[in-house]
Amino acid sequence: MALIPNSTGRPLVTVDRETLTLGYAASTPHSSERTAEQYGVDVRPILMECGQRRLVGGQEDLIVDIALNLTTADAAREASI
Repeated sequence: MALIPNSTGRPLVTVDRETLTLGYAASTPHSSERTAEQYGVDVRPILMECGQRRLVGGQEDLIVDIALNLTTADAAREASI
């Protein structure tokens, strides 16, 4: 985690992996976080896929589809090991 220096008089911004990912794929972050927790996957791949698909608010059902695809891919990867 890093703190960005403040030269504008605004509060300091904390930058971590999730914040950087949100900057790239700023779709529905709260829905993505809840879905990631529910399905036991990392939120960052969900956010990246949301950005690539150019999802907007109100498409939470597609976020669930992305999470399910990630869990299926994870299970297939573990089975092949």
